[in-house]
Order: sequence, then structure tokens, then C-alpha cells
Amino acid sequence: MAKGIGIDLSQRFYEKVVGPILHDNFPYMSHAAARIGLGSEILGFDSEVSADHDYGPCVQLFLPAASFPTIAPAVMKALDSSLPLSFEGWPVRYSTNVRPPSGDAGVGMLGSDHGAELYTVAAWCDRFGVVNSRTS
Repeated sequence: MAKGIGIDLSQRFYEKVVGPILHDNFPYMSHAAARIGLGSEILGFDSEVSADHDYGPCVQLFLPAASFPTIAPAVMKALDSSLPLSFEGWPVRYSTNVRPPSGDAGVGMLGSDHGAELYTVAAWCDRFGVVNSRTS
């Protein structure tokens, strides 16, 4: 497999592109970043075949629940307008959308057609069926 495929690609995407966008636009916003959820690269099972659909740099950004409904739309707007079309030769925007919904930040998640997703911890746990001791 070519260098750059996999979870390391997403780490570089955050470090070189997403993180700087957040820092420039929201320098005091607390957040966490990870590459978790769906995708063969999560467990290191990605291959040339798995890279043929909805594959490219992706990062889940976790924002504080209390401010999520107000800050998430502004964060997504900054990402939508600032993310490049590609990163290290991989598309950043995907023709099919397997991302979280893009309409309502009130549910604790917000997506778009690119590989940067916004969540609260509770919303991510609900979406992926994970028991979250803070919400159950």
C-alpha cells in the first residue's frame, strides 16, 4: 500500500489543515480530534480496494456540549469555505455522503460533504451505539 493511506493520512490532515483552520478562526475554542468510527483504516485494514469509495482524510472533532448548538455552525462554515479540494492527492470532499447530517447542530453532530465531522461526545456515542456512562 502506498505511503499516506490510512489513519496517518487523517492525522496529517488534522495537523496541517484542519487544526490551523480552527486555530486561525477559533483560537480559544476547546476541542478534541480523533479518527474513530467507520472505515477500514480505523483498525488498519485499509487496502487499495477499500480506498475506492468515500476514502480520504477524515477527522472527528469533539466540541463542548454546552456551546455546540451555537459554535458548531460557525466552525462548519469556516471548514466548508477553507478546506482544500484535496490533501496529499486524496479528495477531501466525497461524492456520496456517509457523514453526519448537515442540518441541525442541536442534535450534537454536524457534517458536510468533506472529511471533517463535528460531534459532542454524547451524540457520537448515540450514533455509534456506544454506552456513554455520562449520559446513561
